Amino acid sequence: LQFSMQGDIQNGNTTAALENINAMLAITMHQSSTKTIIDSLVASSSFSMAAENENVIDMSTDPILLEAMLERVNALDAFDPFGIRQNVGEERELTVNWLKVTDNPDFTIITSILNRADVDTSGWDMEQEIENYSAMMKKMEAIFQMADQEEATKATELLNQEIESLGNLTELLCFSAENL
Repeated sequence: LQFSMQGDIQNGNTTAALENINAMLAITMHQSSTKTIIDSLVASSSFSMAAENENVIDMSTDPILLEAMLERVNALDAFDPFGIRQNVGEERELTVNWLKVTDNPDFTIITSILNRADVDTSGWDMEQEIENYSAMMKKMEAIFQMADQEEATKATELLNQEIESLGNLTELLCFSAENL
């Protein structure tokens, strides 16, 4: 959509460009209503791509399309427009539930992304590891609910100091709270 929109702008087809912006806003709305952090990040990215070309809005002569776009933007939650604050807790629940029903979890994809050696979980007390991870993610969830950025930054710094002491699973899955 981004490339199509750019081509439409270059060719002077503002209606098509606006339709692409509206489609990106629809993607933003959909992705912000799901339950994982990655979906929230996709929503944020989609919105950013749409907003990059906001100057096209001034060229529009289609009030119906403009109204549809405005409705989508106004429907976003002002405190959590892309759902990430909500999804930190949702992702904790999804991960904990997955870990509880998986005898020997395979973390290969995570270690591959992090460029780390594969993890042998056979010596882990998985119940304790899951409990520690869940407790840490609850703290992370509380941080994401803070409206004061300075307070959240201080809480994140304290949480980062705590991550290594919460066990192997927490260290693997939550390598740094600052990255969120």
